[in-house]
Amino acid sequence: MKFAFDVDGVFFPYERNILPFVNNILGTSYTMVDFTDYRLHKVLKCSKRVADDLVLKFVQSPICDSLLPIDGAKETFVRLVEAGHELFIITARWNVSRHERLARYLEKYLCGLFPPENIYFTADYQTGDQPICKSELCQRLNIDCLVDDRDKYVLACAEQGIHGILFQPDDYHWSHLPDDYSPLVQVAKDWKDVDDYLFVLERTMAGV
Repeated sequence: MKFAFDVDGVFFPYERNILPFVNNILGTSYTMVDFTDYRLHKVLKCSKRVADDLVLKFVQSPICDSLLPIDGAKETFVRLVEAGHELFIITARWNVSRHERLARYLEKYLCGLFPPENIYFTADYQTGDQPICKSELCQRLNIDCLVDDRDKYVLACAEQGIHGILFQPDDYHWSHLPDDYSPLVQVAKDWKDVDDYLFVLERTMAGV
């Protein structure tokens, strides 16, 4: 099977660590409770340019090089690869510097689990003059399941018949599923939940 994963907030602990970094620079006191919108400039109530500059400073800082993957992520990736499945990264990360940082991070902490040819940045692909959406890219790659921390991506995949797991620990407040969301979508509070859902999906697809 083919499984795709977002990066920031899914296996890279982005939100939990950028806020202390931003607070140190701006003299603010934002917490995860304030992260009710995925867009940082909305959280900080500043311009997108200011927020983008803060993101770049964060990802270029030594802090990012020392952040371990979220608990349980690597173990699940290893299990899936050993079971013969193919892993993909599909991320909306912008800016070449962020691409290079991701490559170094994968080499340091998840070496060999994601082949370079299986790493996709949606901003590098276009539908007309717009970056391709994750659900369309999942379709093109014949992805069986996308794990993401944004509701709109897993819901869009479900509309295309693709399974989705919304990664939403208790301190993630930016995603809000409708009451009647698709049965193809599961909500995971941690990586144990992710692994459990993927294991059931593996067995279901195998007819076990």
